[in-house]
Amino acid sequence: MSCDEQTLKENLSKVQSSVVDSLVPWFAKNMPKSYFTNVSPEAQIRHMRALSAQFDHELGEFSKSAGAVSFHSELPNGEYEVTFMQFSGDRIGVISDKLDELSTGEHMGVLSGVMAYTSLDQKLIFDIFTFSPKTVSGGGVIGENLKSYLSALKDAHDKGTEFSDPIKWNPIFEPEKLAAYVARCNPSYVEHTGPRSFLKQYELFEKIAGTEDVALFAEASNLVISKEGTVGAAEAHEGAYWLRLALTNSIPISALRKILRLLKQRGISVERMHLDLVCASNLGPKAKPSSNNVCMMRLFILQPKEPENDWLVKLQRDIKRTKWADDFTMELANRSIQIQEEPEELGIQRAEVITMLSSMLFSMLKSQDAYAFSKTNINNVVKHSRYLRLAAKISNVFITRFDPKSNQTEEDFKSQINALHDEIERDTQEDTVAREVLHRMISTVEYTYRTNLFLEDRYALAIRVDTKLMVPGAYNKPYDRNAPAPVITPGTTPYGVFYVHGRRFNGFHVRFRDIARGGMRLVSPGTSEQLAIEAGRQYAEAYNLAFAQQAKNKDIPEGGSKCVVLVDCCSL
Repeated sequence: MSCDEQTLKENLSKVQSSVVDSLVPWFAKNMPKSYFTNVSPEAQIRHMRALSAQFDHELGEFSKSAGAVSFHSELPNGEYEVTFMQFSGDRIGVISDKLDELSTGEHMGVLSGVMAYTSLDQKLIFDIFTFSPKTVSGGGVIGENLKSYLSALKDAHDKGTEFSDPIKWNPIFEPEKLAAYVARCNPSYVEHTGPRSFLKQYELFEKIAGTEDVALFAEASNLVISKEGTVGAAEAHEGAYWLRLALTNSIPISALRKILRLLKQRGISVERMHLDLVCASNLGPKAKPSSNNVCMMRLFILQPKEPENDWLVKLQRDIKRTKWADDFTMELANRSIQIQEEPEELGIQRAEVITMLSSMLFSMLKSQDAYAFSKTNINNVVKHSRYLRLAAKISNVFITRFDPKSNQTEEDFKSQINALHDEIERDTQEDTVAREVLHRMISTVEYTYRTNLFLEDRYALAIRVDTKLMVPGAYNKPYDRNAPAPVITPGTTPYGVFYVHGRRFNGFHVRFRDIARGGMRLVSPGTSEQLAIEAGRQYAEAYNLAFAQQAKNKDIPEGGSKCVVLVDCCSL
């Protein structure tokens, strides 16, 4: 049978016409208004072309076999855009999974923008990642919409009347200051962000500018997508929230990946999302994104199906910690444990405590057996499903001990310590490494005086321990519960010992008097092998240097002290 070219054209035109007649009305009705506001007409056409290939015009829906579709686009302004489309309304973990699938190259530049949308009928998901050249360009200007909004807000403030939106006048909104900030922003970010949302993010920017902090603001949303695909007021659907974040000195794709993985682990759906970069340099509207930007995120989320009472408070705390928690901590945090009847997430707070205790012990246990208590072996103990439960219980004791709201008595604390020692003995009889590590972890908790665990904006986790724990030779032999209490020897036992664990660094500070002075030594090995060697002798180095400084200071009131900070630069 010969090919009738004209007939093929006519049949194809009919199919395409039917697709357009069905797809376009559906698209216009179900895509949220913000999509048409924020996405350029050219990008909308690209999306429609891709969607038309997946749309069954006879059934009026997307093909069951469509799965997910992705395509890359090089834009006229030099940016690189990657779009993922998924034909399902289940958003839990979708952006996180797509970000993990995303392969980036030098030609793509730096992640500078993210937009995520879900159709109102929950049948289509868009995730759009934008990559820019190696510089962030400002150049934004205050539009008429923002000007009129500010004018009304200022007028309400001056008259002492209530403004229509829940936002208060801030002196930083004065035209001159605001114009300077807007000049740092991408024009599309200024143009397409609602006035109130833009000003709220500006307040977050001002809060953290010039610091290493993370600022976060969460509020119930007045935008709700119902199961029927309609948009209504917040009263119609409890559990819809906007999260607004500002992070300084962060690699956007790394920061975003951690936050999205956390939300996925908690079963929190991200219905919509925006990410933009704001230049934070004082030298002009252009700066390197890797060091002179503030990453601004807006996420529209739905609470978990069975939320805890304080789920949002914990989420905000843990999102802020993602910037400072190291990779091992984040790996542990996502693990599931079973202490009570139901399995539960370990969580970042408990994971931080476990990582801090185990990393401290590595430097102490080397004197007993450098091979048995290698960093790998210690990490394997706390990661093991059998022992992670015990490590979690140890962290629970630590957290309760120093919780400002806790009413725990000293008797209760001692009882928990003894019970854990008994449980460790029962569960680790044949595993001498695990037994020693876990006993020493709970012993460290017992002898800890102070911690900064509950400081909201801390950069690392620090403890001060009783020097009985650090008596010379205390770790040369296996832990013995029945051994006599350590004897403090004046002149050789330090007055105070502090330990700090943070992302890519550990630090010991040793002092021999309450008021002491000395220096700080930074150690940054070039290889992982040398890093392990230095970590194993870190406390000994800090002790010996402080002891030598104490001898030097014998004729002055101040005692000797020293701090040794080990910095992991190997995988940078």
